[in-house]
Amino acid sequence: MNLADYIDSEVAERLKAFLLESRFPVAGAFTGVHRSFLKGTAMEFAELRNYMPGDDLRRMDWKSYARSDKFFLKEYESETNARAYFLLDTSGSMNFAGHDGNSRLTVAKRLIAHLSILLLAQGDSVGVIKELGGGMIAERIRGESNVYRVLNELEERVASGREDLSEQLHSVSRNLPRRSMVVIVSDFLSPLGELEQALQHLRFHSHDVTCLQVLSERETKFDESSAVAFRGMEGEDVVQTNAQVIKKNYLKKLNQHLEELEGMCKRTQTRYHRVLSETDLEESILQLIL
Repeated sequence: MNLADYIDSEVAERLKAFLLESRFPVAGAFTGVHRSFLKGTAMEFAELRNYMPGDDLRRMDWKSYARSDKFFLKEYESETNARAYFLLDTSGSMNFAGHDGNSRLTVAKRLIAHLSILLLAQGDSVGVIKELGGGMIAERIRGESNVYRVLNELEERVASGREDLSEQLHSVSRNLPRRSMVVIVSDFLSPLGELEQALQHLRFHSHDVTCLQVLSERETKFDESSAVAFRGMEGEDVVQTNAQVIKKNYLKKLNQHLEELEGMCKRTQTRYHRVLSETDLEESILQLIL
């Protein structure tokens, strides 16, 4: 395993200046940066306060700064650490590569690696979910020095065939501890019918869910201009056609699917973020966490 295949050390160091916080109260065993789910007036109270010299810059509310040009810090009365779990889609379609030659799977692994460093650095535990004995489980990893264990898990993941993402998420809901952060990294190009119920199942168990969709400009712009052969990456037949003939209808259907996905995430209180493989990795992560 080559560390540089997954992690840009300079980017990783810069990302440590920021916090990735759960949007909902979480359960943890140690003091950390997230709101605790424990009830009580003091523990539920949160506010923004003015920045004071010497304050932790990672707590800066950059959105407030953008609106007011003043520095504010997020402050909670009771805080804890979080358990964060990553579910990586390894269906065959994740092998699709953009103009830069990077496959969706490669981009997804790099995203997970850098987010794991950020979470471990702020005191959270992370895990990469895998299937074992018919269920979805994950080993919890703590401590920034143990990020290599995350990389080992990612190294083992190979994209092939078909996967039932919805069924995997139902298993995650049943097997993971309640009130965890769950990050799903996928192209999300399969039918959405069963997925909404699976996301609702996760929210029922009080998980803070994020959908990271990895696509490329080859798909979102579809700038092919001549005869093209479409080869299914999950066992489908090859289809030959003229790109210009189908472009308008293709983009219409793709945008409709993306709008439905975003709407589904809003209905299920799921954070949604789209990453294009051609976009700078650091920029993509900052768009997610800020």
